[in-house]
Amino acid sequence: MKGVPAVRAQVQADALSVSFEAPLKEFVRLVRSAKAVMADRGAALSALQHAKADMEMRRGKLLKMRGVPGIKARSRDAQSRHSRAPVL
Repeated sequence: MKGVPAVRAQVQADALSVSFEAPLKEFVRLVRSAKAVMADRGAALSALQHAKADMEMRRGKLLKMRGVPGIKARSRDAQSRHSRAPVL
């Protein structure tokens, strides 16, 4: 007779454990997902900033070339087209 309350308590403890673990696991999954999204957005922002810096550098070179007399127009036009190329 002493074993019956202990078994009942164990069953209740197991049920409580399961009902507590499920939301906790869902929360952990949600946090991991948010971290992954933030990492992806950080990488995209870094790539965008790098592309902008590269474009500004090319634009500066183009303006410098336009200011130097004696450079052939074809060279300037090629550099101009290259600086306007879409960033992938």
